Amino acid sequence: MVAKIYPKLDFLLTKLTDAGDSGLSKTEITKMFAGTSRSEAKAKREGELNEKLDALVRSGEIRGPVSRKGAKVYFASGCGLSIETPELGPGTKLPSKGTRTKKVYAKLDDFLPELIKAGDNGLAKTAIKEKFTGESKKLQTELNEKLNALVRSGEIRGPVKRKGANVYFARGCGLSIKTAKLDDLLPALIDAGDSGLGIGKIKEKFLGKPKAKAKEREGELTAKLSALVRRGVIRGPLKHGGTKYYFASGCGPSIDMASGMIVTLAQRSGVKLLSKAGLEKKVVGMNKRFFADGLKHSVSSQRIVELSCGSSKYYLHRDVASEYFGFATASGETGRLQERPVPASLALEDILPAYRRLKAENGGFSAVNIYDLQQALHVPKEQLHRLLTEEARGHRVSIHHTTSVDLPPEVVDGGIRLPGVAEPFITVVVKGEQ
Repeated sequence: MVAKIYPKLDFLLTKLTDAGDSGLSKTEITKMFAGTSRSEAKAKREGELNEKLDALVRSGEIRGPVSRKGAKVYFASGCGLSIETPELGPGTKLPSKGTRTKKVYAKLDDFLPELIKAGDNGLAKTAIKEKFTGESKKLQTELNEKLNALVRSGEIRGPVKRKGANVYFARGCGLSIKTAKLDDLLPALIDAGDSGLGIGKIKEKFLGKPKAKAKEREGELTAKLSALVRRGVIRGPLKHGGTKYYFASGCGPSIDMASGMIVTLAQRSGVKLLSKAGLEKKVVGMNKRFFADGLKHSVSSQRIVELSCGSSKYYLHRDVASEYFGFATASGETGRLQERPVPASLALEDILPAYRRLKAENGGFSAVNIYDLQQALHVPKEQLHRLLTEEARGHRVSIHHTTSVDLPPEVVDGGIRLPGVAEPFITVVVKGEQ
């Protein structure tokens, strides 16, 4: 004879949850988890089952046994709370006319599960009274004490005025404005791509509209934005049309984007010469601020050709200049603009193009990371440090410490260390370039 395998007792709560408001009678539970045969094994399983039932009742995960139609029934927490009238059968005595039938109300211990079940709809105070107290003054007093205790503990919130009614909600439910976590700020900016996010949109998404709550979190948001800017993973704020914008690193307006727009405009123009003023009018939006540097890069990388006529400058796409006018241009697209080659003996003038580009990409802030400058120039760290130290002594540049503790190790390592100074100098400002 093959021994029957019964479900593990760990599935008891799952089975009761699946049963919902119908619940499971003790007979059904015993048959399901212990079987019906008379044996020592069955008696042992039934003993373990009774212990499991008692433990789940004590923990509040299930409720019971509740007498229903002559059977002892168990329910998952929050289920089986409806008030049912007794089944009428043979021998049932109906109350005589004028006799008042006592109404049975749900237990106050079941109030929180009911509120959780209501979700974002919540429960109005009138509906709560109808279910748990009726007109009983004693039960209403107990209900008010229960409500106040749950509000103080933070497990529920209310009363909130909704359409003239006092409504209660379980914790985390019924929030008309759900704010995102600050940890989601960087992913949100990445998703925004080249469009970026205005500070108004960021505040709406991460602070919400209630003024009290917004003020509490505004300081945290500002600190988070500053930390992400210092780490170099986002850029901003870039001001445009009275609004400040933030972008993920590599996204948004830049010298590269402005240069790309200029090259495209020159290509579309064909053999028709474009004046500098005409080009500048067509580079619109936030890329307009990068027009001057974008134009220089387009010319220096020979993607467009600059022609002089008196004091005026005109531009042609390099392919047009090569095909129609025989101008020699460098072949091949690099796909990325390069800084002009840096000579072996480094001078302040040699670092200015890279400094200006980094400053522009940093939202116009004059303080540029020394590490970023060295990476853009592709020069040895010691050579750049020597130049900046000499220029700082001559008061042509200033070097600065940082109060940030969120800097990547390579940025700290790329800073200038001077004898007798504990902290490295992380950023540089070129005077006259502010």
